[in-house]
Amino acid sequence: MRWPFGEYPSWRAGGVTVNNDVIPPRGTWNDLGPTWGTGNSVNGYAICDIVTTILQQTNNQAGTSTCGPSAILAALNFNNPIKSLKYALELLWTGGNRALPKPTCEYIVDNQPGLIAVPKKCDVIDKDNCPAFKACIDAKGNENDCKLLGYGSPLNPVGIQSMSTQAWQSSYFSSVDGAECTEKSLGMNYEGGDLKAVRQAQMSSPALEMYLCKYLLNGGQDCVFEFNANKVVELPASSAKQWVQFPGLTGSDIGQLQDCLEGPAALETCVADKEKHNPRINTFIQGIQKDATDPTQGKQAVQSVFGSIQPSFTSASLEQACHKPGEAVFLIKAAYIQSNGDKLPHVFPNQPPLAENDNRMTPAAIAYPNLEGNDGNCDHWIVLESCNDDDTYTFWTWGYKVRMSKVYLLGDTVSTSVPTGGMICGAVHTPLSSGSGSDGGLSGGHIAAIVLGSIAGVALLALAGFGIHKTCQPAEVGYGAVDAESVVVIQKSADAAAPLV
Repeated sequence: MRWPFGEYPSWRAGGVTVNNDVIPPRGTWNDLGPTWGTGNSVNGYAICDIVTTILQQTNNQAGTSTCGPSAILAALNFNNPIKSLKYALELLWTGGNRALPKPTCEYIVDNQPGLIAVPKKCDVIDKDNCPAFKACIDAKGNENDCKLLGYGSPLNPVGIQSMSTQAWQSSYFSSVDGAECTEKSLGMNYEGGDLKAVRQAQMSSPALEMYLCKYLLNGGQDCVFEFNANKVVELPASSAKQWVQFPGLTGSDIGQLQDCLEGPAALETCVADKEKHNPRINTFIQGIQKDATDPTQGKQAVQSVFGSIQPSFTSASLEQACHKPGEAVFLIKAAYIQSNGDKLPHVFPNQPPLAENDNRMTPAAIAYPNLEGNDGNCDHWIVLESCNDDDTYTFWTWGYKVRMSKVYLLGDTVSTSVPTGGMICGAVHTPLSSGSGSDGGLSGGHIAAIVLGSIAGVALLALAGFGIHKTCQPAEVGYGAVDAESVVVIQKSADAAAPLV
């Protein structure tokens, strides 16, 4: 495991035997004795990773597409670190989380992301000069993910970040389809693997966020989905809010629908083809059409549901979420919080200019997308940490904080009946009348006992970079000065494609 702690293995010499003749590599744990100080030190690494990640709010999706569960983990770390520590230790020792109604799939527990090599940084990132980038592109990987290989960043995180996101996603997907644990759609990114399939399998729908919010943030009680239902006029408001969550679909299903948005075939023809071969997509499409207010508008209702990934959010919904800071996650267009320090970016005509108080928690004040022709679809989940007195809002994403003004978030809310522009498509948060759910009676006084007790245990699951181990936009990892109000090293942002969620 090389990142982000340098080229240091997370086990004592001789503690793990690595087989590099298979892809991805596999490791076997060797018992070096019962005492932590002289035995297998993966135990100490695991506890160090858990404590620093949670208490410093440094979880990062790296090159994966797991921004949805990453945002839920960040919400737990920010709002209820005691509960987050409890969940992390349960995952470490058991591979699961009893708060979720479905267990972790066994194949997730068997993953060993810490053994996958981190490519060397390339001076020039293209197919002619960067072997890792070329191999990734040839494997149909997302260009932005592939660039991460050239930058020297891993395609897989390790530790509690990897464990949580993979385990939680497998729980949700198996609740959608019991065959998930045998189909093994979720996997790890590695050179030579099917990176596109893995990226699509990791896509995070609003329905997934509602599932994780309900069971991990709100003690098993339903959470609230904020969405501008006026965008889907063909459906009653309640039905619109239901279907734009993309319920009953796995990440791979959403990936197939994403192909319909990006492929050359007409949307209607492409979706019809997916319906024939995928029962879950068929149920989803037929449900939308059945709920249309006018039976003749069923197909248009489907198109409007697909259009829900275009930003449009109201001030009222934003203020509702402000009542639940640290317990609200937002689906946004990542390009609006990525910046380019080398040249002025392309600016969308309908996006308001940055105010003086925008985005001052990162080195680059320019937060516009820098890709001409960018479609503006929402593709990333972030956490709302605070609504500030100066009409700005502080969010967490990619391991750091960013602050933006209300007009920048919402776009044009004055001249049109349906807000246009802006960067938000929806939000999930706990109900206004609830707290963050039961933490099982765990209090701050128990932290020391938990940590000491865990160190004394035997590392059964934490193998090769913490054993078990987002589509969403990953950030290009960089190292720089730490802002006084931030919690982790600053990260530069990478140009991004626009997957569905």
